[in-house]
Amino acid sequence: MKCRTSTINWESQTRPTLKQCLSSVRTQRKAIRSALQEVQDSKASLQQQSENALGEIAGIKEHLFTLVTARCDGLAAKVREAEDKGRRELERRERELKVS
Repeated sequence: MKCRTSTINWESQTRPTLKQCLSSVRTQRKAIRSALQEVQDSKASLQQQSENALGEIAGIKEHLFTLVTARCDGLAAKVREAEDKGRRELERRERELKVS
């Protein structure tokens, strides 16, 4: 009989502890799920920000390419103009030398 009484006492002492433990585990699971959801949301947000940034970078690169191309075209036109002017001046001097 003494053994049985001690078993009952043991069960009555451990049951609340087990209930508390299960409750704690459930609470921790909820907290873990919540944290995991936050991580997934953050990941999705960062992926979207990364895609947006890459799009902006591509736009900037395209704009810079256009500016550089325009600048090079402008410089090439100035070089052609200077060459033409130099050629006309040279032809004019050659004609003057032939005349004299």
